[in-house]
Amino acid sequence: MTFFDQVGSAYRPRNVAELAGQSFIRALRYFAPELDEGEREALYALRCSFVHDYSLVNVPTMGSARVRELRTHHFMLTAPSGDGSVVRLPSRYWNGDISHCRLSNATWVNLWALGDLAEKVFSRLADLRSNGNLAIALEGGLRELQRRYAMTIRPINFIEP
Repeated sequence: MTFFDQVGSAYRPRNVAELAGQSFIRALRYFAPELDEGEREALYALRCSFVHDYSLVNVPTMGSARVRELRTHHFMLTAPSGDGSVVRLPSRYWNGDISHCRLSNATWVNLWALGDLAEKVFSRLADLRSNGNLAIALEGGLRELQRRYAMTIRPINFIEP
């Protein structure tokens, strides 16, 4: 999930206009076109439930009514399923009331398929980079990318000149 956040803040395809919104959603819109809006929003909701509450429930309090509806979920995490989909949305969305969590209104996320999706996104990034079609989306360009994400390990006795 952190990977998607970083990718969405740092990169975009060169031939695509910069999108607004959360970096996680941008990464999926740019580099995982096989996901529809509901699936992207559900994965973002799972990310939020982990980050903000380390739980499997997300009930947002901000955003438009549509955004809150798309991001209200109680999750079931699964192993590989027959169809290989990353997200299986319920036919009727959960209403956010914890006493109404049912298997029938759960959002199912296949963790193996989510890992496969991350690998596909990485592969797409690498392909775009090798073809010269990957742009750095950070305002400070390459310098900011290196400062934010490049890691250098120096000896403990290193003294900066």
